[in-house]
Amino acid sequence: MKNIIKVLRFLREEEFLDEYKIKALGIEKRELETILGFLLMRGLIKEIELSEEMCSQCPLSKVCGIARRLRTKDKIKAIIITRKGIEFLKSLGKSIVE
Repeated sequence: MKNIIKVLRFLREEEFLDEYKIKALGIEKRELETILGFLLMRGLIKEIELSEEMCSQCPLSKVCGIARRLRTKDKIKAIIITRKGIEFLKSLGKSIVE
């Protein structure tokens, strides 16, 4: 449960999870895949495809590796927390969420 909360908190704070940010979690890949599957099935997170349009307003888009890959037409998927996921974190109480 601790790592499930850790992933949700990370997504709430970082806005999305991609291959570059996974290492920051410090969770083994196999465990992370299990956690993400669990959260996806319950609708607490969802997978989106990033687009050049999403990055165009970011001041770092000129130097960002993700934006650069999008300009070459690579498809990049990211995981974001859903409203349901945010509400779940809130339901756990302030001491767990903070």
